[in-house]
Amino acid sequence: EICDTNLGRRPPRLTRAAKMQAGARQRQAHTSDDDVKAKKEVKAEKEAARRRAQDRKFAMFKYGPYALAGTAVVVTMIAAMSISRGSISTLDLANKEQLKSVFFGGEPWLLQCANENVTVHQAFATAAQKLTATTDIRFAALDCTGKLPSNKTFFQRFKLPPVNFSSSNPAAFLSTNGDMPIQVPTKYVSDPAKLIEWAEKYSKASVKECSWEKTFQQYCVNKEHCVMLHTKGKTKAPAWLPKLMAKHRTIKYLSINRKRHQTSFDGQVRMPRKDEIPRLAVMTRTTDKEGKHSYAVTPHRGEWTESEVKAFVTAMLKPGATHKDTLALEGTPWFDKPPADKKKGAKARAANKEHRERQRKAGSSGGSSGDEGGGKKRTQEEEASEEEKARVEAVRKAESQLTDDDDVVVSDIDEEDEDDGLV
Repeated sequence: EICDTNLGRRPPRLTRAAKMQAGARQRQAHTSDDDVKAKKEVKAEKEAARRRAQDRKFAMFKYGPYALAGTAVVVTMIAAMSISRGSISTLDLANKEQLKSVFFGGEPWLLQCANENVTVHQAFATAAQKLTATTDIRFAALDCTGKLPSNKTFFQRFKLPPVNFSSSNPAAFLSTNGDMPIQVPTKYVSDPAKLIEWAEKYSKASVKECSWEKTFQQYCVNKEHCVMLHTKGKTKAPAWLPKLMAKHRTIKYLSINRKRHQTSFDGQVRMPRKDEIPRLAVMTRTTDKEGKHSYAVTPHRGEWTESEVKAFVTAMLKPGATHKDTLALEGTPWFDKPPADKKKGAKARAANKEHRERQRKAGSSGGSSGDEGGGKKRTQEEEASEEEKARVEAVRKAESQLTDDDDVVVSDIDEEDEDDGLV
């Protein structure tokens, strides 16, 4: 009789090593199945791509000319619409910060008057499409008859004559360099080529030829900074100067002919030896807690090159900037009209005495109070006439200082009043 000793016993347990080997065999089997499946999918996808390529090739051969023409037209129309809409924004009349940036931020903006009844002219859109991509000129639509935050219309705010605008008779204005907006000539608004040419010319930053005390006060004395070019006569602006001015559009640049005009700081800003090279200087104004202003001037004594002038101007226009050549000025700077207490010397006193004597004789020429009044009135009229003659002569001199081929330096004739900067 045979006795089975394993009957009723559990199978022997696998060792840890045996379990690991079995798991590895299982994973290898699964991995092999996944690889085979992935290879089949890749092969099928390649085959589908090959068939699609053959179909496209056949369709291009049969319908190619018509398909390409239609696609080009559609793509061009979509691109033109996208560029046009993207480059012309609509100003929000209630957004004070946006309006300040456009009107006084310095960057050039071409504004077309438009509203719910007047659309943007196609010529305006065409010019925007070209200039937005090649220049820093920006385009926007503005409701010129709508109310600004000041409760004034665009025309009332900037004291401009109202313009009747429509879709067929568009009106546009250029706001640049922080100056008052100027109207685009009507004949240019509907002509893209002329509008582009006009905008590129008048959006450039320029140097103001200073001939009046009013200009000096407005551009330098009433500003935190101003850049002055002291010259000995006609000076051609270098090609790199407009690029420098474009980086600081809200800063005013003045040209002062030292052969014809006098300032209170002539001694601090000495002229270079070469006549064709101007002396650049930066005037700064600081205000104390009591609201009193003090002034300083810093002449540039380095080379007249783009790199050195750019570094000097950029450094001096920073708030609180100082320089080893900075000189504090006594009192408020003046231009061509020194205060009475600054006139020294026997000649000045003698001239004042003679002037007072002429006024006294003119006032007493009639021997009565009525005659005195008439004499004084005639004297005032004579003085006004002399001032007008002096103004005309200054205009002539100012125009004579401008070179014929220089569109960077412009005259300050018929200069506008200073704006308060409110919208």
